Amino acid sequence: MDDGSSRDLIQHAWGMVSLPVLKNLMLQASRLVKGAAVADRIVLCGVPCFILSKDPAPELAAVLARKESVSQLSTIAETEIHLEDEATSTRKFARGQYRQRNVILHLTGGGFFAHTIASDLPYLLDWSSSTGSVVICPEYSLLPEHQFPTQLNEIERIYAALASGNTGAELGFDANSIIVTGESAGGNLAAALCVKLAMQQQAESDNENDVQPSEQPVDSTTRKSRMPDAIMLSCPALNLTTELSHSRVVGTEDPVLPNTLISAISEAYLPSGTDNTHCL
Repeated sequence: MDDGSSRDLIQHAWGMVSLPVLKNLMLQASRLVKGAAVADRIVLCGVPCFILSKDPAPELAAVLARKESVSQLSTIAETEIHLEDEATSTRKFARGQYRQRNVILHLTGGGFFAHTIASDLPYLLDWSSSTGSVVICPEYSLLPEHQFPTQLNEIERIYAALASGNTGAELGFDANSIIVTGESAGGNLAAALCVKLAMQQQAESDNENDVQPSEQPVDSTTRKSRMPDAIMLSCPALNLTTELSHSRVVGTEDPVLPNTLISAISEAYLPSGTDNTHCL
C-alpha cells in the first residue's frame, strides 16, 4: 500500500467515525445509555468541543442552556471555526468567584484525518464517573486542509484558557486539576503540548534569571505555562520520522497500522520543509 492509498484509506474508512450524524447519535446515546448528566457541544477558544459529565454540573448546564445551541452536529462543518458573539456571552465574574471542577482534557485519535470521539464517549463517561471530572474533548482541525502546527496551537489555546482560569464565563466553572489524555494522534498532541509548556517554562526561568536586582521580579502567578497535573498517553504516535526502529521492524506486517500508513500521516501532517525530528 503506497502513501496515496494510505491517505485514501484514512479519509474514507476512518473518516466514517467523524461523520457529524454519528457523533450526534453517540452524544444522544451517552445521555440515554450511560446516564450522562451533561453530554453536549460547546465552543472554547474558537474550537468546537464535546463536553461530558456523569455527575450533575448545574453551573455548566445553566451556561449551556443560555448559549446558542450548537448541538445539531449535522449542520456544522468539521473545518468551521466558531466564534461566540460577544453580545450573547454570559456575564463575566471576577476570577475566583466560580466553582472549581477537575477537568480531563482528552485528545482523540484518528491519524489527524478523523476524530474517533464517537467510539471514545463510553469510556470517557466512565472516567468522568470514577473521577468526578468534567471531560472536554476538542474537535481540532483535520487534514488535509489543516497541517501542523494548527492542531497543536488550537489545543494550546484551550489548555491555556483552562489553566489560567479564563473559562468561567464559558463553562460556569474554573478548572482545578487538569489531566491531559491522548490516544494515537491525540497522544502526539498531548506530548507536544507538554513539551511546548516545558519550553515556555524554561524561557520564563531564563527571563527571571536575566532580571536585574533593581527590577520588579516576575510574579509566579502570572505564568502561563502551568503543566498538567497528570498526562496519560494511549498508543501515542510520537515518532513521525520514516526511520526504522525496533517497534517498526516488529510491526512491519501490522494490519491496523502498517509503516506505510504512518509515513502517509507524517507526510500529510508536516508541511514541506518541516524537520520531522523536531521535538514538537
